[in-house]
Amino acid sequence: MNVKSVRYSILISSLLLSASLLFLSCTRKVKGFTGVITRENIHAGFIYSGEKEEDVFTQAFEKARINLEKDGIKTSYIENISETSDCDRALNILLEKGCNVIYATRYGFSDTVFKYAEKYPDVRFSCFASEKTSKNVSSFSAKIYEARYLTGMAAGAKSSTGKIGYIASIPIPEVIRGLNAFTLGARKMNPEAIVEVIWTDTWYDPYLDEKAAKILIDKGCDVLSWHQNSAEAQKVAAENNVYSTGFISSTRDIAPDYYLTAAIYNWESYIKDDVKKILEGSWTERNYWGSMAEGAVDIDGLYNIDSVAMLDINDAKKDIISGKLKIFQGPVFGQEYNLAIEEGKNLSDMELLTMKWYTRGILGILK
Repeated sequence: MNVKSVRYSILISSLLLSASLLFLSCTRKVKGFTGVITRENIHAGFIYSGEKEEDVFTQAFEKARINLEKDGIKTSYIENISETSDCDRALNILLEKGCNVIYATRYGFSDTVFKYAEKYPDVRFSCFASEKTSKNVSSFSAKIYEARYLTGMAAGAKSSTGKIGYIASIPIPEVIRGLNAFTLGARKMNPEAIVEVIWTDTWYDPYLDEKAAKILIDKGCDVLSWHQNSAEAQKVAAENNVYSTGFISSTRDIAPDYYLTAAIYNWESYIKDDVKKILEGSWTERNYWGSMAEGAVDIDGLYNIDSVAMLDINDAKKDIISGKLKIFQGPVFGQEYNLAIEEGKNLSDMELLTMKWYTRGILGILK
């Protein structure tokens, strides 16, 4: 071998060694954690996008965290974290505290979570509504549209004008899917019902929710619903003798005389099972999309509606759980009276997860 070849071989070896050392230097351990999660050392951390006393989306996760504490699982949480570099700070704090299981409860945390997952391969991460997974990161969400259909039935049964208002957050498939399911439910009870939608382009802004609610009420809507992390619209509705259906968790205490029901997330279903699998040693990454049959979503009790409507809604709930009732089974017509889902066809999960169209009965422009 000539001198040039020897030098080239040494250079390649040096580069490979440097790359290996760099990779090892990027792989870190949680302080005091050996790498095997046990009942004795498990420490679950939660990153919240809102404040647990104000944000109903956060409150649903807080309920799951408290239940872990009741089961003897050590937990920590950080609230009011924006979907920016704040997530870096939150993850650093939780890892410094010794958290070896972390639940990131907002879609916008995904990129940061995957960056830290590479550095901490022994930590188990779960990220809400992420579009991907990795060897130590699961994605989790729930089929809230199933519960939305039932709350739509309640709204359609209660409305005397046939005009229902809906305050939507950001026009992504999840929100559009829920709005469509709600509208299908409302028109199941009242085939002529119209659901007018106002988009706020934000997940949480009580001021915008209040303004949107007042606009919809002024337009003659006598029932309101929303996909927001604030229940401000419910307060406005009650002040104007208008009924409402809630979202994420029960908010009946805000205005019991004008509350019909709510579409509810049950994150305990996923998180309790996730922790169980970790402690059993059977955990593998997964893309979880929990259903009503699995207990991931539900509706609150039914209030201020007649007994016939209650029976219809409860029967529909049983049929959703059994699989007899598929929300998006054709024929379903689009906003422009086109046949959006052919008769007898059920939309696949991929078609549901990428939904970007309105069903008939929705008044508003899809952004």
